[in-house]
Amino acid sequence: MTAAIEAVRNQEMTQRAACKTFSVPRCTLQMRLPGKTELGAKPGHPTMLSFEDEAKIVNYACNCASMGIGFGHSQLLEYAGKMAQKRKVQFKHGKPSVRWWSGLEATCTG
Repeated sequence: MTAAIEAVRNQEMTQRAACKTFSVPRCTLQMRLPGKTELGAKPGHPTMLSFEDEAKIVNYACNCASMGIGFGHSQLLEYAGKMAQKRKVQFKHGKPSVRWWSGLEATCTG
């Protein structure tokens, strides 16, 4: 996607040629060229917490697990709720839902 955007902006190719060359959908390229959509944007609603905050939450849970401390999904949701309050983010019931938890896309590293 980045290469296609650069090619069009540098007037090396037309939008149609860039889409064909770099195998990207034309509509996607048209939304990203003027900045209507960010380059790394994912489909769906914007997240309540930033990716970095979510990574910190997962890292904390992984550290607890590696030390043998029980840390289930309810504790993770409580911890995420407390972090959200610090960031002045308001979840519906003070903490994220189980659906938020199931959509958390991070894994333990180490």
